[in-house]
Amino acid sequence: MTPEAFAVELDVIKVDLRDYLSRLLLHTDAVDDVLQSTAVRALSNLQSAPAVMGELRPWVFRIATNLAIDEIRRRGRWRPDVLLESRPLAEANGEFVAMSESLRGSPQMRLIAKEHLVTCFACTLRALTPERAAALLLREVYAFSVAGTASILDARPDQVKNWLQEARRIMTAAYENRCALIRKTGICYQCSELAELFTGQDENPLASTRSESLRERVRIVRELRNRQSNPWHQQLFAIFDELE
Repeated sequence: MTPEAFAVELDVIKVDLRDYLSRLLLHTDAVDDVLQSTAVRALSNLQSAPAVMGELRPWVFRIATNLAIDEIRRRGRWRPDVLLESRPLAEANGEFVAMSESLRGSPQMRLIAKEHLVTCFACTLRALTPERAAALLLREVYAFSVAGTASILDARPDQVKNWLQEARRIMTAAYENRCALIRKTGICYQCSELAELFTGQDENPLASTRSESLRERVRIVRELRNRQSNPWHQQLFAIFDELE
């Protein structure tokens, strides 16, 4: 494959790849760094690239995933309650509060409850080991098969199945303990609170029953794939950096 042909294919793959890395890494600077490093590494190893175009996507995802896992290990895993813990910092940040007020009723904040649920999903995902987090995203959100996911992660299919089972168990338990949308004794109402703040409507983005809450969240993450994060969440990520 020529570098010119690869560049054309990479532009197509990058749409999903950027979204995937954003869910896995959350930090925009880290996403940009990994994307750039992926392109450089792929170009320097074009002789190893698959000859079949349909096999190029998993090959590029494998390079990006290896780099992303290295980045996660360098930065460290997040605490499971990072969204809750960031709230006092956000409320004490005058610039952030002023921006929040200015965005009330704006068209770009119409999906705020769903978008915050997606952010919550990514934050909860970061409490997993990077292999489990990547396996869950690759299989459930980006439609790779178990075998394809195993190839990307350089693992056995049965190992991937185990990571998926553990990831679902850990994330379901986290939501059961914290999310007020699925458990009345939960402590986090942020999705519906933000919907009321920005749209004036008390919106519950999670329409499923408790037993299906993780499946419903994954469906919403798939639905909002490749949607650029709104300016409010971009500012919130900067507060995460301060907290971490």
